[in-house]
Amino acid sequence: MSLTTAHRVGVADGDELVVSTDAGSIRLPVLITAMADNVVWLPTNSADSHVRRSLHADHGSIVTIAGGNS
Repeated sequence: MSLTTAHRVGVADGDELVVSTDAGSIRLPVLITAMADNVVWLPTNSADSHVRRSLHADHGSIVTIAGGNS
């Protein structure tokens, strides 16, 4: 996620982020990088990825994000 998005959510590099949809939620570590604000990128085709199974989400899906301590 971008630094601006991370600040908005209240997380820093390495913190835990909760990503949710109506189908469920997953917790992932934050990696701040140069990308568009208000966007998160999640690996959907890597070993042990639970994005599609847990969130029923794919490219372009709308998700909710919150700091892991929320």
